Amino acid sequence: MRVEGAKCTLLHEHPENPTFSKNHSLKDEGYKQALRNYKAPETWLSKVMETGHGLQEVLDLSSQEQFTEALLMGLRLFEGIPYERLSAIDPIRFKSLETRLTDLQTQGVLKPSTTHLTVEPQHMLVLNYIVERLNRS
Repeated sequence: MRVEGAKCTLLHEHPENPTFSKNHSLKDEGYKQALRNYKAPETWLSKVMETGHGLQEVLDLSSQEQFTEALLMGLRLFEGIPYERLSAIDPIRFKSLETRLTDLQTQGVLKPSTTHLTVEPQHMLVLNYIVERLNRS
């Protein structure tokens, strides 16, 4: 984002932006990144004025990191995360979940479903543990 008076422009739309282009997005055919901005508002604004963005770090995410992130975020939702989405991120890792999913469903931790991976409400407090169990190789 570029701050110009009271007007803001998205980075990839700004003509003077050397860092990003329309071809460089967060959702480019499986290519994903973790972005970290400067935390201090003064520093962030200074960097935006100087470089056209307030990014401190941009990291490429592996399919394993994307899979873990999808589990962490998707399982926090009431509707859970579609199996289709997990399979699209990493088909091999998704296939390896089968036994662990069955075990956690038998224990009453996960809701049985043919379309979504969903945590039973009473187990939301141990979500990090559930993700760790699901993410084991």
